[in-house]
Amino acid sequence: MKELIQELQAQNISIAVVDNELEVSFDGDTIDPALVEKIRSNKQGLIDLLKKHNVQGSSKAITPAPEAENYVLSNAQRRLWVVSQVGDNTTAYNLPNQVLLNDLDAELFATAICTVVARHEILRTVFR
Repeated sequence: MKELIQELQAQNISIAVVDNELEVSFDGDTIDPALVEKIRSNKQGLIDLLKKHNVQGSSKAITPAPEAENYVLSNAQRRLWVVSQVGDNTTAYNLPNQVLLNDLDAELFATAICTVVARHEILRTVFR
């Protein structure tokens, strides 16, 4: 199954479960018939795998905030700002931790992290 998913990724073909059905999205006009047959013969396995890993299709768009010179801070953000101004590079809000992830598909994990960062502008925002 992993090889099939890697083959789909290599050809920029994405799959998702939408309303309990396998949805296939791709650029171009057609998919190689042999690959279509592989998808069909492994359809239920793909659906089960995507459901197991809670992969949802057609995620709702997040409406960006209108562009502004400044944005209102939440109370938590204000507290962090005050602490950062008073202290000398304090680490009061740093919570170092580590988790050992066994049997992790590193490529899939990296894709998931990149997807989250692409979806949430705040994760790409720098305050100066």
